[in-house]
Amino acid sequence: MKLVYKGHPPVQIDKGKFTVLATNNRKTYFELIRGLQGFNDRLTILDDDYQDLDPEKAIDWDGDLVANNNLATIYSTEIVKSIIKNLTEEDRHLLDAEARRLYSNVQEILFMTDLPLEVRYDGDIKRLLNYCKIKC
Repeated sequence: MKLVYKGHPPVQIDKGKFTVLATNNRKTYFELIRGLQGFNDRLTILDDDYQDLDPEKAIDWDGDLVANNNLATIYSTEIVKSIIKNLTEEDRHLLDAEARRLYSNVQEILFMTDLPLEVRYDGDIKRLLNYCKIKC
């Protein structure tokens, strides 16, 4: 897919990858934003066969990365998947050991209730990372 800003070379956008657009020119920045929102014709998005695509459907426009505090929430699933994919074996063992320690402490507290309650750690690191509520 290509992003074409009239008067400039097209920008190649690869599916599933982040593309960051940056400029120091305020007018260009304003026109890019308006074009990505579908409010001007200076910006077009083309597929590989050079057919026009609707910008609102073709790309996920997140706006200014500095001003957008919501990105961690929007992409939390992808962030957790990326973290899990890049964990070293040592990191996995460390997280697993800490989780087991937490579950053991909770189990000790449950013994004090005189009820037949128990907790079980299933080793799901994805669930553990989601429980930690990663945010920026």
